[in-house]
Amino acid sequence: MAGSAWGGFYTTFIAGLDSRLKAASCMFGCGSLQLGNNWWDSQGPNLKRDDTFRKRWAQTLDPALRLSKSQTPIAWFTGTNDTFYWLPSVIDSHAKAAGPKHLTVLANYNHALTPIIDDQVFAWLDV
Repeated sequence: MAGSAWGGFYTTFIAGLDSRLKAASCMFGCGSLQLGNNWWDSQGPNLKRDDTFRKRWAQTLDPALRLSKSQTPIAWFTGTNDTFYWLPSVIDSHAKAAGPKHLTVLANYNHALTPIIDDQVFAWLDV
């Protein structure tokens, strides 16, 4: 399974849920959104997204929640300056994955990858 942006979010989610999945490649999307993301945090502190909300999210709905029990090989590909899925969330998702995993971080890139990194996404799935 491969997905970009929200597709990467759902790829992370399914990799933690369904053991039939053989491999996963996530371009930008991830879990651990309670650590910061564009939708909740781009305008600064949001009273609706307080510590209680973030803790409940992390313990119930977050895609990274089940990665510690998953053996599905999973890789994330992102830029350091991604507008939507912030680097701390990607790094935490990667840290939680129990199975084979990979992380490519492209310095000073936003929500796009170079052709070489695009090829790595599919190389991960092929291997």
